[in-house]
Amino acid sequence: MVRSAIVLPELTEAVANYLEQVDLANCVQVCKAWSEVFTPLLYHHVQVLTSSHGMFRAKTPWEALQKHSSHVRTITVTTGEFPSLELWGSDCRNLTALYLGPLQTVFQRSLWCSRLMVLIANNPSIHTLKVYLYRDLARDILHQYKALKHLPALKNLLLLKDPSTRGSYWSDVAFQEILEGGHRLENLVCDFQYGGTTSLDTTMEETIHHQMWTEIKSLQVYDQIGSRAIELAQRCPNLTRLNVKLMDYYNKHCSILQQMTRHFQSGHLSRLEHLEISGLDVGSRGGGGGGGGGSVVESTIRDFLRVCASTTALKTFCLDGFYVSDELLTELWRYHAGSLENLSIMEKKGLQSSNVLQALSSCPNLRLFKGRLSRESLYLEDLVRSPWICKDLRVLHLVSSDRIELDDEMFASVIESPADTSSWPRSNIAWQRQVWAQIGALKNLETLHLSIHNEHCEIEIFSFSNGGMEHILGLKRLTELGIPEEGKESFMNNQDKQDLMQRRPRLRILYI
Repeated sequence: MVRSAIVLPELTEAVANYLEQVDLANCVQVCKAWSEVFTPLLYHHVQVLTSSHGMFRAKTPWEALQKHSSHVRTITVTTGEFPSLELWGSDCRNLTALYLGPLQTVFQRSLWCSRLMVLIANNPSIHTLKVYLYRDLARDILHQYKALKHLPALKNLLLLKDPSTRGSYWSDVAFQEILEGGHRLENLVCDFQYGGTTSLDTTMEETIHHQMWTEIKSLQVYDQIGSRAIELAQRCPNLTRLNVKLMDYYNKHCSILQQMTRHFQSGHLSRLEHLEISGLDVGSRGGGGGGGGGSVVESTIRDFLRVCASTTALKTFCLDGFYVSDELLTELWRYHAGSLENLSIMEKKGLQSSNVLQALSSCPNLRLFKGRLSRESLYLEDLVRSPWICKDLRVLHLVSSDRIELDDEMFASVIESPADTSSWPRSNIAWQRQVWAQIGALKNLETLHLSIHNEHCEIEIFSFSNGGMEHILGLKRLTELGIPEEGKESFMNNQDKQDLMQRRPRLRILYI
């Protein structure tokens, strides 16, 4: 290709998305034509990542930034000293996204915030603001400096917990700023705990006189007893995506889903298409899902799946950290199997093999399936009793749950197991070949992660040598294959790996 022939902005921008900053800088230096094309892309995302005071006295990089500041679209600042407007340059007025934190320390908080507000005032086009909570800094930005009122184009607000901060609570005054500015948002993430409380008996109908957030489609919140998250959810009648995190074990109700279930039962339409729920393993604490908090949360989820199905069908359903009973899955298949496109169930104990088969044989439109499999009750024959009908599946993760603690005698028997599979029962090998055949029939598969174990078997129960090569080579769209780090030699020997890499050089193989 002639170096000066790059004229398509769509092509160069697509290429730039896959290049590191140093590579973009090299492209700029190739020739004048390349410089004109790649220079704006080089300055699209500016990161200020150090808290060293010396960086502000180093003129050379800042002079280059000032010269091209009109090209800057995204700024990330994780330094304790916020750069002044003079350093950014007077033409830095086209920002679309601003990311603040995580921070280790902040020098002169008032100066940091005031400089930030000058940058915000010069960039009313910002539509995405991500702030990590550093002590009271984020609260000051929202409440004292009224940042949301200076961002008329804001659509995405992400308020995240700073990993260096222990306990992140927001006062009522900061929460009020979110309520007043939320009507413009399309996506809200509140990854923190609330200092204020609200009544759990408040219904959505009681908030009608408040300004509703009709534009917001995506909401991520913590749900804890007395949580103000309910008030946020009540203001969003057009939600299509909800991500709920249970804050602690003492939340035995999943109150947001309870309120939304009542709302739908009273005749209001559900537009929800994507539901994600994560939290502690409340089911196991509650007696394996048979009592305590886990059973109440599960009952709430089951009711919600049933009620919302009257007006909408879920495309995404994700559960992380919960005990999942057969009853809950039965409700999921009954009401949403035909619409599910993304399904992820990563419970701590792991799914039964029959549950995995239900997902793969009941959801024709499935594009992504991630399942954590039980080591205690995983049987290959259960995976092949019915054909997998999800022919458009793009991502498949089947990974065994964490290994159960073994005593010394059992552990010795495992690590001394033979690497070859000649001693395996013929029936086991036949089932393996059938599983590989099911995988090989998924012609649209792009990502495949496999790590299948059985705790009661002295050797791995699933091997690449029993049909894997033939069917993996038949998956022409496959770009990533994840294989187990644990027992990797018994899953795929070095010769098979070398052969596969030679025959599919573009296939990325990684250990999981």
